Amino acid sequence: MDVVGRSRCGARTWAVLAGAAWVVTSTGCVGSEPERRQTMGTNEGRAPAVAARRMTIELLALDLSTCGRCTKTSAHLDAALAKVAGRLRRRGVEVEVRRTVIRTMEDAVAARFVSSPTIRVDGRDVALELRESACGDCGDLCGEGVDCRVWVWRGREYEEAPEAMIVEAIETAASRPAEAPTRERTPYRLPGNLRRFFEAKARAGARGSGCCGPSEGCCG
Repeated sequence: MDVVGRSRCGARTWAVLAGAAWVVTSTGCVGSEPERRQTMGTNEGRAPAVAARRMTIELLALDLSTCGRCTKTSAHLDAALAKVAGRLRRRGVEVEVRRTVIRTMEDAVAARFVSSPTIRVDGRDVALELRESACGDCGDLCGEGVDCRVWVWRGREYEEAPEAMIVEAIETAASRPAEAPTRERTPYRLPGNLRRFFEAKARAGARGSGCCGPSEGCCG
């Protein structure tokens, strides 16, 4: 696997080569265009087939530096992509992966963000239902309680997205005809839990204490 790192918007942009299908992963700010590097691999020296379709996978989170739920979900996403890379290559599917830190209420509204972390495949949330529980890591960012996503998979609850759940979501999407990424058509309202988080972060910033370390950049 070839990995290239770049810096932009206080975060990192990664280009990851997975078999013959290229995968671009990026960490950026909502409303900005992350720098991208696209790489096409080969399989045993042979030129890859022309892609039949492109799939877009998004990971959206309040934090991708210190929150265990978010960082472990990101790691499970990487593991799932590695597991399905060969099958996607054989189907001629190109995958673009976007990792985005939701820094403000405006970012949340623009992304129609409902819970952290969120994984979407072609615009569809892979979570089967919305459940949350208190997240100490994200609460520590601003010194106030906040709930983060609980993933429900085959009758059990997980604090990070199970790798098998992500694999199934990707393979299900790959089996569908090519389509543009979709967005929910239902009206969006910023959840009260997220509103409290951003308001607490703003208050912490106004006091000059900061809600996180400079390396995380979550105060933007």
